Amino acid sequence: MSVTVVRYKPSLKNQWDQFVETAKNGLFFFKRDFMEYHKDRFQDHSLVFYKANKIIAVFPANENGKTIFSHQGLSFGGIIFSNTIDFFAGEACFSAMLDYYQSTGFTKLVYKQIPSFYHSVPSFEDEYPLFACNAKLIAKEVNSVISMSGLIKGKRDWDYGIKKSIKENISVNFSNDWVNFWEVLKTVLHQKHNTQPTHSLEDIFYLQEHFPENILLITAKKDDKIISGAVVFFYRTILHIQYQASNSEGTSLRASDALIHFIFHTFPFQYLSFGISNQREKNTINEGLLKWKESFGARTWPHNIYEINLS
Repeated sequence: MSVTVVRYKPSLKNQWDQFVETAKNGLFFFKRDFMEYHKDRFQDHSLVFYKANKIIAVFPANENGKTIFSHQGLSFGGIIFSNTIDFFAGEACFSAMLDYYQSTGFTKLVYKQIPSFYHSVPSFEDEYPLFACNAKLIAKEVNSVISMSGLIKGKRDWDYGIKKSIKENISVNFSNDWVNFWEVLKTVLHQKHNTQPTHSLEDIFYLQEHFPENILLITAKKDDKIISGAVVFFYRTILHIQYQASNSEGTSLRASDALIHFIFHTFPFQYLSFGISNQREKNTINEGLLKWKESFGARTWPHNIYEINLS
């Protein structure tokens, strides 16, 4: 099957975004405005695949030395396929991708698959090609997900937490108070994990301005002061908690219970993702964080990362 592959260039922005909008595993953060908010940090080397002059797939990627990565500025991102693509066209895209990067001098490709709960319909056209090219599984990230089609009762006593929040007059709602929540978030991440948010406040302002329906802030307040909050990314019927933090008062008052309860009863989601619990620098799992997620009934859905030798 004949597939043409070209390197992405800015003149293709509208075509790229329109394609992502209708792709069966396309998500808003594959759009160029999201990918390029940190373009100064990554050298983009994304690809666009055509069949009969029509885009049938795209691959968000960046280069670093002689290695190509599924774009490192994104949580994941393999090949994004059109709704009408079949196995053979998908295989041809994968083969064309390998041939292109090999012919342009790269020696390795790190490929991070899109977790399947983000597929609007089955989108596994990259599975067999990964096997056929002897791709090496080099990492599994442990994401915790709640499926609304098979709810599992966690160990957490939500009723107690919600009653406590009501008794303490904690109010939960959507908010635009990003500045004060970011202070809570930075403090909590520094104290508990000695780290900082992936996004700066300026980053999140930019992204929320460009994707106001997809990036939302929910806060829990007591006496009009933020004691807990969550930044959520809304993808079609999937909700992902990008950040969640409670200060000491919010923790003691179980404000996160009220937050999660609000999310459950506000969004029409099929899956709720709590994000990964890996500690990459130690190659371990943050057990306390994972237990907290599972206390709400979330269960493991892995993110697979592969390495492909191109030399």
